[in-house]
Amino acid sequence: MVVIGVMKLKTKINAEDFRIKFKDCFLKESDSIFYKVVTTFCGYGFTRKVKNLDLNHHIREVSSSSYTGKSFEEIVNILANDNKIIEANGPPPWEVIIVNSIQGGSGSIVMLKFDHTLGDGYSLIKMFDTLTENESPNVNQDKWKCSLLAMIRIVLKAPYECLCLFFSMNRDLVQDPLQSKNNETHEGKLIPISRGEEEDDRILISTTTLDFKKVKSIRSHTGCRVLPILTCIQVEALKSFLINLGRFDEKENEHIARYYRSIYLLPIPQHPATISKQFCNHWIPGTARVNLNDSDLIGRLQRTSNSFDLWERNDFQIIVSKLRSIFYILPIWVLKHITNLENFPHYNSLCSMPCSSKKYKLLGADLENLFCCVTHHSSSGFKGIIIFTLTRGDELDVCIRATRDLFRNQEEIDTFTKIYYGQILDRYYYLCQNA
Repeated sequence: MVVIGVMKLKTKINAEDFRIKFKDCFLKESDSIFYKVVTTFCGYGFTRKVKNLDLNHHIREVSSSSYTGKSFEEIVNILANDNKIIEANGPPPWEVIIVNSIQGGSGSIVMLKFDHTLGDGYSLIKMFDTLTENESPNVNQDKWKCSLLAMIRIVLKAPYECLCLFFSMNRDLVQDPLQSKNNETHEGKLIPISRGEEEDDRILISTTTLDFKKVKSIRSHTGCRVLPILTCIQVEALKSFLINLGRFDEKENEHIARYYRSIYLLPIPQHPATISKQFCNHWIPGTARVNLNDSDLIGRLQRTSNSFDLWERNDFQIIVSKLRSIFYILPIWVLKHITNLENFPHYNSLCSMPCSSKKYKLLGADLENLFCCVTHHSSSGFKGIIIFTLTRGDELDVCIRATRDLFRNQEEIDTFTKIYYGQILDRYYYLCQNA
């Protein structure tokens, strides 16, 4: 998996000045992740250091003439899908791409990409903060606390909790709705999309910026946190989109719920990237079922919020936070049960992180938008949708990436992102205002 961060700037920047800035920020320490190469040995993944870096190779400027007539989303799609440098053996798996004068204007794009083994979303936000001399709030300041006796009980119970998680995932596996027998379309099944073979493995990315004040208003009226609010908006928007396009029968909400395996990345207390410049990869998942048959949207939100709270008090959740890298002590062939997603009909995920409410500037250029995204290696078998949201003051930057099993083209995913997602937010906001 490749972690991607995109800064959309109002003016262009100098690539050589950026290399100097990047070197000052991240390459002075010899143990920086940007000096590390990912290798495998006996089924385990390791990192090893390299002594020298070619910054002209890792930080490159691409001519805007290559993208004449293309939208911002189309440019981001092209850059995000090109992982030749990340996947190449030898150099550390990261790069920065700079595109100036996008869409014939004075704006620019700075895209930072690195292998997920080197860092995660928290690390990415910290990198942006360091480059822009800003500081984002820690999403969860307090460590989870538990007594020694409770810790012993949790450690002894951890294998059982792991088995429950794995078997729960297996129980959710159902027939892929896109692959019905004899290519027949059945009621309640997702209608297959005909695609060009050369495009099957490519992802689609779309972005939008919404009014975060509306989310905060929903939070104040319902008492629910931001993550379950965005979760309910996400699944309702996806449901409405699929039904309105005639790809699902409106009475088949249960099918949609079953076809989408939902895993959400929960806040990580005291993540090293939020309290220092220590970049790393932590994975603390949560699962929540959103009952699509529940027509009471506010009641659905309350019940979803309660399910998140229950998960965060789960013993397994606590021990993962304590051990941090519990999943990385397992060999890769065991982890494939989770990381290889080809057995899942579709995958639905949401990650939400707060950014600084202060203005972002990079080398004197004002930030217009800040987006976070991931791409999967072609062997991952990923199918589905992942939504990343970053809050900046009163703005909510939304980045949606999905496979072509869901969206035929860029126009369809842009319609979902820029229309449906905002409409469902407005519905929740209206219901709260008139409650």
